[in-house]
Amino acid sequence: MPRPLLICDCDEVLVQFIAPFEAYLGREGYALSFDSLEFTGNIRHVETGAYPDRHAVGNMLFSFFEAHLEEAPLMPGAADALKAISDVADIVILTNIDEEHRERRARALAAAGMPYRVLSNRGLKGKAVKELAATCTGPWLFVDDLSLHHESVASICPDVNRLHFVADPRVQQLVPVCADANARFTTWDEALPWALATLSR
Repeated sequence: MPRPLLICDCDEVLVQFIAPFEAYLGREGYALSFDSLEFTGNIRHVETGAYPDRHAVGNMLFSFFEAHLEEAPLMPGAADALKAISDVADIVILTNIDEEHRERRARALAAAGMPYRVLSNRGLKGKAVKELAATCTGPWLFVDDLSLHHESVASICPDVNRLHFVADPRVQQLVPVCADANARFTTWDEALPWALATLSR
């Protein structure tokens, strides 16, 4: 009988992303502000004051992953938490990363003690989560840092439990409580007991 299933995001959930990306932008002559959750409109060229458009920001993200994907620091407690969860559930990492970088990400996570299946997604995650949930009878748990993905999952497959993980203190101040998530945590030490209980049959 298929086991319960954890469907987990990667950036800002398993590995730190915002701080390393901010440092990368600084080396490239840009500054990152936190006036909203969008990178577009919050990345400014320090010398010219120009704000790159969405296409340019996408290129920056691609270049960042191209050069620094394996250097991402782990989110504290993530590897140990997933190891504990793997005792009771299967794990799939569903990440909005370019397909070109998926295998590198899988290898980097495996080297860091998280040898789980990695899938590359584009756009909202509800459809992909529904397809994954159909492979077992549950329970299911979806973990992500972005409210829009919780909204998508809640609307398409509401039986999937949803954990909103928001680690960066600056983002915590920006993100209101997500009505479409069942719980919200800022560390894996806090999240793990709830996750294990949710995945228990």
